[in-house]
Amino acid sequence: MKISKLGLKLAYTALACAIILTFECAEAQAFRNVKNGDKTPSFKAMAAEGGGSVEYAPPTEEVIVLSFIRQGQDKSNELVRDLARLDPALKGKVQVLAIVVNPKDGDAAAWAKGLGAEFPI
Repeated sequence: MKISKLGLKLAYTALACAIILTFECAEAQAFRNVKNGDKTPSFKAMAAEGGGSVEYAPPTEEVIVLSFIRQGQDKSNELVRDLARLDPALKGKVQVLAIVVNPKDGDAAAWAKGLGAEFPI
């Protein structure tokens, strides 16, 4: 399967090896001025399922895509559904982290699974 440049860009906003994470407000502030292509700040986030955490400190050789999603928002619902379909095409090529910006609005893991996400949450 061949992916166009646009498709690849969209795919990089997708969940390949998705982990839905939650941030505290102070940690989320660090991302407020990050632009496409910028290196991200270091962060530590709690996983929505399983109680673990993920730490990230650039630089890294891995391609990592941060996707910010909001539970209950139509665009985020569509994104999670699309990511569930794209997952096999990108598996092993990209590490994507989906950041839930409203973690207190319900069970983020159950929400994503309800939209078809079969990747790690």
